Parts: sequence; C-alpha cells; structure tokens
Amino acid sequence: METAAVWLAFVLGSACGLLYIGAICGWGAISVILEADGVCGDACAPGEELPCPAQNNNLLLIYTIAMSAMNLSGTPGGILCDKCGVIGGAAAAGVAVILGAAAVGVLDSSDSTMFQAAFVLMACGGNTTFFAALKMVFMFPQEKHATILSTICALYDASSAVPLLFFLAFSAGASREAIFLSYAASAAVLFAAWIGALLYVRSAGAAPDPKTSRAAGLSKDSFVAARLSAMQGRGSVMASERFTSTVYQEMPSAPSEHEVPTLHTSTLTGMLTSSQFFLGLLWFVLSAQRCNLYLGTVKYVLEEQGDDDNKYMAILTAMLPLGLACVPVIAFVHDKLKLLGSMQAVTALGMVYGLCAIFLPLHLQPITFVLFAGYRAAVFSVFCIYATHVFGPLASGTVNGVIFFIGGIASMSLAPISSFVNGSLDGDWSPVYHTYSALCLVQLVAVSLAARWWRRAR
Repeated sequence: METAAVWLAFVLGSACGLLYIGAICGWGAISVILEADGVCGDACAPGEELPCPAQNNNLLLIYTIAMSAMNLSGTPGGILCDKCGVIGGAAAAGVAVILGAAAVGVLDSSDSTMFQAAFVLMACGGNTTFFAALKMVFMFPQEKHATILSTICALYDASSAVPLLFFLAFSAGASREAIFLSYAASAAVLFAAWIGALLYVRSAGAAPDPKTSRAAGLSKDSFVAARLSAMQGRGSVMASERFTSTVYQEMPSAPSEHEVPTLHTSTLTGMLTSSQFFLGLLWFVLSAQRCNLYLGTVKYVLEEQGDDDNKYMAILTAMLPLGLACVPVIAFVHDKLKLLGSMQAVTALGMVYGLCAIFLPLHLQPITFVLFAGYRAAVFSVFCIYATHVFGPLASGTVNGVIFFIGGIASMSLAPISSFVNGSLDGDWSPVYHTYSALCLVQLVAVSLAARWWRRAR
C-alpha cells in the first residue's frame, strides 16, 4: 500500500511539474493573449493602433524580469526545499503559482506593474515546484534515481508547451480571465492532492516496504530516515539526526572507477568549496550556456540559412518538449557509463549538435533539432543526478540553487555577445558557436582530470 502511495505522490508531483514548472517559458503564446487583450496598451500613444512597439517592449520587459526572477530564485528555492522538505517546498510553490495565475486572470489590462508581480510569482513558484519535485527522488531506491530525475527535468521542457493550450482556448473564444482562473483552480486542486499524498507517505514512513528498503541497499531504519529527510527537510531535527547517524554510514556507492566522492556529511561551506562543487559548476554553466545560446539565436542562424518564413523555427519550438522521450535513453546511458561517463557523453553530444547547427543545410536542420532536444534534457538530468549523488538529500537543493543562480547570472553574458556579433561580425553567429563547441574540450578535460584525481585519492 505504501509503495502505491509513494508512486501516487510522484505522479501528482509530476503533473504539477508538467503544468506549472516552466509555463512562463512558453511566453510566445502568453504574449499573444496579453497583446490581444490590451495588456500594457496604455503605453501606446493616444490614437495609435494596437499592438504598438511600446506595448511590445513593455510585454517583453515583463517576460525578461520574470525569467530573471525565475533564474535568481534558484538559491532561495533550493534552501527552502532543503530546510522544509518537499512538503514545505510544494506548499510554497503552490501558493505562488495559484496567486500569480489568479492575478493574471483578474487584473485590469492597464495595470502593467501588477502583471509584472503576477508573472514573477508564477515564475518563482514554477522554479520552486522543480526543486520540490527533485527532492522526491530520495523516496525511491537508488537504482531508480536516474529515471526519476530525468523525468522531472524533461517535464521542465515539456511544460513550456502548456501555454499553447491557453492560446487554443483564447482562439476558441475563452477570455483571459477564464483561462488563468481555471489554471489557478487546477493548481489549487493538484498541489493540494500532491501535498496530501506526501503527508500520507510521511505518516506511513515508519513502516516501509521491506523490498524497497533492501533495494535501496539500506536497513529499514535508514530508509525511513532518508525518506523523512527528503519530505521534512533538515528543519526536522529528528529526521536530520536520524539520517546522519544511520543513512550516511550505509548508503551504497556506485561500483565505478569514475565514482565521485560524496559529501553528504560535509558542512555547506565544505560543499561549496569542494572540487566536486567546482566541477559541477563548470560543467553545468558551460552546458547551460550552450543551450541558452541556441535558444536565443537559432532564429537568426536559420534565417541566415534561408528560413525566411520561420517554418523551421516553428518546427524546433514544437520539438522541444520531445526531450521527455529521451528519459529511457538518459537512464540507459547512466546505467552503462555511470556518472562521469554520462557527463562526458552529454558533452560530446553538445559538440556534435553545435557543429550540425552551423554546417548542416536548412533541410537537414531537423537533425539538429532532435540532437538539441536530447542534449537539453540530458544536461539538466545528468547534472541533477550528479548533485543528488554528491550532496545528498539535506543539501542538494541548496547547492543546485547556488549553481542555477550562477548559471542565470552567466546567461546575461549573451547580451554583450549579441552586441559584438551584430556590431563586429555583421550578424554572423558561427564563430560564437565554434567557440562554445571548442569549450566542450575544456569540459571533457576537466571531468577526466577530476576522475583521475578522485581515483588516486581513494
């Protein structure tokens, strides 16, 4: 019965992830609704036809600030989920999403400041949903971690397609108010159900399925402590003390020559100054930058190749959620190559797609789209697997948040790079793509050196 309850909690958490984590990323469809409804239309000159450039600029500003808030909320979101567990994180995320979506539905179209606040709430709530969902991995045996984490990360991409449903409803005659109030109501129901399932699992945590605890390689008491720590966070003295006294002594290590030493019992300062942290930071920031570069510039690259009607750009947008189909492949690769081997494979894939983006002719660019969808899903999945393995259930959220925060700051470098490309390279992005492809060599060397260092230290 308990196993069924754990899976029910995971399914409900995944549903929340699919619908609410990255909905703000589907801004194209959302902006069409806001634009048609006259949101920020007061920025236009009297008598000027809507939409006007000033309105579009204000809508773009709302999106930019919301996305920045989403990136910067990683650290507080991770700390919250580590401190209060998945239950506290899910509750906070649900409140933010519900309030934000409801506000978008009821606000007057002239109140651009409040729209900004509403979308910031939705963005931060979505990001906290992501971190809370990641904590659920510790409710499962270790051999399921790769599949669970890959699924949650893939849902991040898939959620960007949710606003397409908003657009279809709006095109069919539904009002902005009806769309976003329905969205808020669905969030209230799903988050309440998710939290209810988690509370039930916590109440049943004293009697886990013996097969599950044995599959995790832990004693019954240790598996209970791991599950309670994930759900209650380190704010629970009982869970924290019980975890550190039992689980860390019994947690099995992956039998791999490329094993990464874990830091579960280290202080947060020790984690943030460790070689494991700096390797994860270097690998993730460069990988995420490669993703952001493509998403931000692919329109110009395709137009340079002849995509004047943006047909291929539309194909890419439709294919991004297909990263969810890569979950079995990511889990298989992780099982065969282990942790650092998976990181090397993903880096090599990044180099291949970067070269394909520049050298393949337009009619073959769907090959690049498939490679990129898989690459983006794998980057976030493999990194989350790495952080979960190294930093454990009591600190992985915080460390993830810090690295995501730094990654968000680093992504701002694309603005000056764009100015340089347009001003000095006449809009030719190929040198930038080649540079990022070459940086794959830095990642490959860094992971290899770290593996050798840790192997000698054992």
